[in-house]
Amino acid sequence: MINEVIKGDCEEIFPSLKDKEYFEGIHLTFLDPPFNQGKKYNSHMDSMPEEEYWNWMERVIEKIYDLTIDGGAIYFMQREKNTEYVLRSLRKTGWRFQNLIIWNKLTSAIPSKIRFSKKFQIIAFCTKGNKPRTFNNLRYEPPLLAMHEYERETGMYLTDIWDDIRELTSGYFAGGEAIRVKDNKLFTKEGERFHKQQSPLELLTRIILASSNIGDFVLDPFAGTGVTAIVSKQLKRNSISIEIDPLNVNAIKKRLQLMRDDDSIDRFFNSYIYSKNLDEIWFNDNKTTQSTLENYYYKEIPKNKLSNVLLMKETVKNMLVNELNISEDLIKFDYRLKDKNNKIHRFELVVRLENNSNLIFRIIYAKNLKQADFWVKRIGFENGISKEKEPNSMFLAVIGGLAFKEIIKNISDKKLKPCFVAFPSWEKTYEIDSLIEKFTLLNIKRTKIEKQISLDSF
Repeated sequence: MINEVIKGDCEEIFPSLKDKEYFEGIHLTFLDPPFNQGKKYNSHMDSMPEEEYWNWMERVIEKIYDLTIDGGAIYFMQREKNTEYVLRSLRKTGWRFQNLIIWNKLTSAIPSKIRFSKKFQIIAFCTKGNKPRTFNNLRYEPPLLAMHEYERETGMYLTDIWDDIRELTSGYFAGGEAIRVKDNKLFTKEGERFHKQQSPLELLTRIILASSNIGDFVLDPFAGTGVTAIVSKQLKRNSISIEIDPLNVNAIKKRLQLMRDDDSIDRFFNSYIYSKNLDEIWFNDNKTTQSTLENYYYKEIPKNKLSNVLLMKETVKNMLVNELNISEDLIKFDYRLKDKNNKIHRFELVVRLENNSNLIFRIIYAKNLKQADFWVKRIGFENGISKEKEPNSMFLAVIGGLAFKEIIKNISDKKLKPCFVAFPSWEKTYEIDSLIEKFTLLNIKRTKIEKQISLDSF
């Protein structure tokens, strides 16, 4: 993959891109220029006369248009007050309007005495031609609002209002993702912010997933701290980053080299698990053609970003460590099971027992009665097949969700009821054993987590 970082003025650099051996055209551009607000930049005057500034922007986006393949996309980010100028400039230079995205940045609003306070930026999404060459219609899991009783079972399609991504410019909320500098050293845990307008990784992850495919070329003409390049590298897109400030260029190159844990986009994967072609557009090094099971490691995901199933999985793992004394070093594999239609159903954890058998936990959450009834029947069916394939193994469904309560109480099958374990967390459940009680009853000792066995037939 190509992750080229070029120092210089993008207007001067653009003509030379066509001479590159690898150049076949740009598929996607993220355009986040200085906003002409009088900010202090080392290599740019940010208080140009308005007409001069917008003439400059028109020249830039016209040249990007020339470099872009038919159907390629541009995402032009700007201040909300400049919406009229943005749309006019794009229209004049040939771009076809698709969406005006409202990015509600989840930060304090800019106060005003004569109008409503402002707390969003606009991102104009346009294409070269009437239709995009690539548009991956992402489904994501939105935060559960107070007025909603249940989460959406399969997420929802993204709209043009993005109100789930926080900007990085608000002090302590910037977290480890923000680049800091102390005693002239980059990437320190403490110190001053290196760049006051660093774009969040989550924003570029969404844009690149939506409007490009693996192997495409992504251009960032005002690269700043290299967020576009960092995300592109992880998603196996080629990137061309142009930046005029030598300090920024140095930071981008080092950032690409280091690939810090704080720059990992793995934590955003779960947000899009309901997108039907996610495996085609999100590169995964651990992908296997031998099994329907794939390995994804989620580390230190904030709880407000976890779905119920992921939160259950983490809770079960913590109980195995803290209450059942299984070494944390041995808990290394997180799995999701997919059916033939590529639909994600559940996580499974396998505990290896001392007698060479397995205890397989199926982590399941039901949001409604129909879903709970389906899973009870499904587990009964799967356990019958599992016992034939692995007679020494035990299969337990760790269930969460009040929807299970009545269904579990009314199970008449004496063989089926012991297969369910009550999830030991925020909900009181269902007159069945908890995880700790089940371990006690089974007298399970000296356990360890091992790699999930293949369950292809399911």
